[in-house]
Amino acid sequence: MIFGLLAIALVTSGFGWWKADQNGHLRQVAGAAALSTDAALRLASDPALAQSVAADALALQENSRSVAVAMDALGAPLHKVSTVATNHPLTALVPSPGGRFVASADAAGGLQVRKTDSQQDPPIATHLGAHDGRVSALAFSRDGTWLLSAGADRVLRLWDAKNLELIGEASGQGLDEIVSLAAVVDDNTMVGGGVDGKLTVWQLGPGGLERIGDMPTQSKGITALGASPEGDRLVSGAPNGMLRLWDTANWQADDGGLVGEFTQPRYYAAVSVIAFAPDGQSFAAATTANDLDLWQVEGLEHLRNLDGQHTGAVTALAFEPEGKQLVSGAQDRSAVLWRLDQPQVSAERLGDLAGPVNAVVFAEQGEQVWTSSGSEPVLTSWAASSEQVLGQPLIGHRAPVNAIVLSSDRRTLISGDAAGKLLFWDLASRERLGDPVLDDEKSPVTGLALDRQDQVLVVAHENGVLKVLDAQTHAVRQRMTTPGKTAKVWGISLARDGQTLATAGDDHLIRLWNLSSGEQTATLTGHGEPVQDVAFSPDGAVLASSGNDGTVRLWDVNSHAPLGPVLLDKPGVRVWGVAFSPDGSRLAASGQDGTVRVWNVGNRALVAELDNDDAPVDDVAFAGADHVVATNGDGLIRLWDVRNRALVGAPMKGHTGWADAVAVDPATRTAFTGGDDATVRLWNLDREKWLPHLCRRASRSLTEHEWKIILPDNDYRPRCERAA
Repeated sequence: MIFGLLAIALVTSGFGWWKADQNGHLRQVAGAAALSTDAALRLASDPALAQSVAADALALQENSRSVAVAMDALGAPLHKVSTVATNHPLTALVPSPGGRFVASADAAGGLQVRKTDSQQDPPIATHLGAHDGRVSALAFSRDGTWLLSAGADRVLRLWDAKNLELIGEASGQGLDEIVSLAAVVDDNTMVGGGVDGKLTVWQLGPGGLERIGDMPTQSKGITALGASPEGDRLVSGAPNGMLRLWDTANWQADDGGLVGEFTQPRYYAAVSVIAFAPDGQSFAAATTANDLDLWQVEGLEHLRNLDGQHTGAVTALAFEPEGKQLVSGAQDRSAVLWRLDQPQVSAERLGDLAGPVNAVVFAEQGEQVWTSSGSEPVLTSWAASSEQVLGQPLIGHRAPVNAIVLSSDRRTLISGDAAGKLLFWDLASRERLGDPVLDDEKSPVTGLALDRQDQVLVVAHENGVLKVLDAQTHAVRQRMTTPGKTAKVWGISLARDGQTLATAGDDHLIRLWNLSSGEQTATLTGHGEPVQDVAFSPDGAVLASSGNDGTVRLWDVNSHAPLGPVLLDKPGVRVWGVAFSPDGSRLAASGQDGTVRVWNVGNRALVAELDNDDAPVDDVAFAGADHVVATNGDGLIRLWDVRNRALVGAPMKGHTGWADAVAVDPATRTAFTGGDDATVRLWNLDREKWLPHLCRRASRSLTEHEWKIILPDNDYRPRCERAA
């Protein structure tokens, strides 16, 4: 009897624990659903807060709904994150060297210094009466120790940048109207320029300011200055539109260290603002006639024109820390974010500006842009992430990227384009490795394959040439040519043994090759039209193929015989890509009809048909067993949940033009795609990596009151640490 009661008690106790745990899980599921719904509704009306709510939903419960909303939030356009009140309208925003701080000046002569990692934090230093009237110019010394300001009161003042304590000042001749300041040469030298046309050199120090000379400019005025990060180069702008380059180490020479003039194209309006890129190799310059251009220092060359966005004088410029983006502001109440790390520069406007733009600066490691505009005493923050979680481009190709392959150690990505060029990428730094490998005949690359040791790289060209390269030295080990007049090769796959290569031919044939001997070992027949793609199963026992005849076929690699009837028979539908899941249990195929089809390889059953909105699907790859990534003719990348036959989030934007090739790293959950826009793009599908980006794009967290309205049964635990 006692044992029976004890058993009942234990079972009851265990059921209580299970029930409590189950209730907690249900609360998480319900809470994530409620937060996801709230975030989706806010994306249109308050996208900044929606970022935070989406992060809360994803952190509470990772499911298809919370993932979808997070993807939508990350793909949302630029939006206002927050605003903070300032004492007066701002006239300047200047980042410190290294970007940890930003100094601001206002129309009433006030100065402030803020940390750039949080706009909401109070200033670390404030000086309300720094000048009697408007501050016209502001600059940090090169080491960030000093802050120099010039005002309408015709006084130049030197400040301790940490606390804005006055160190020294200068006034009198040559200080009538200094409109621009720049740090040059060393940590203690500054150049100022104004309406008198002189470039005055000042020495900074604990004892204050000392004027040590002038640089002859032969100009009737200086309207803008910009110094390289190293301080060795200075660019000046004049009222007549002339841009001049100076070697600051030689400022005492008779010509002031003049290197040359930028004359093509020639400006015919006053230069209004100049900003150097972080690498010091180029700079942006703008005029009062809304000209905006990028210039190269070496050779005094014009790089490109950035036009079509501003209709008024451009008044503010700033580069983000890596130089991949530029923000410009103008008198027409517009501010534009230019993405420079693409073959075709894209531009996106910030919205709802209060008036003419006075100042712009990047903050939060380039994740945000701060602006001041109009006569409102407000500093506004905008989401402007420089590191794109979804769609970050790798730039280097000049032709459509047709093929990509990832090394087994996941450190290197190789891409091939329609001009026959191969590029090698270091995935840690996102930089190119070494020189490109070029094809003498410039035949388009149609396929790439690496062996499991990352020692052998096989390159297929459209003209039927197959090259076996040493993956490290890029030396050609073997060269093979597909026989026949219709010798074009559209796809390749390398078996697990690293020796057996399969090629998909325009002549309707699949060929097997031995890489060591370079000899063809077998021909597989069955397709009635060109074969578009081939793929070995992970164990190398099965080969899948697809073609323009609308069929998907499986082959026994040892016997070279078909494995049963065709998986798909859709005459008139070109099937362009095939891919096995990492465990080999499933096969996916991409079609011209806009459908991705997935089969169970063991029983040959069709698992899912995934409709890509009638957009042709060029290529497909598995991201784990239950998800596939598809590249589409509409330039979008789609992530599919195979089990639920559902699209995960909105289609991902990035490519301009057709999206072609795709590869996936299951370990890091990163997809790589190549497109007709000559870019390779990275899509980070690791949800944990999304959370910090969502929070940086967020304005604030939900208040406890707001949280309880949405989640009355869940504890208040906002993911993003931003004050409500």
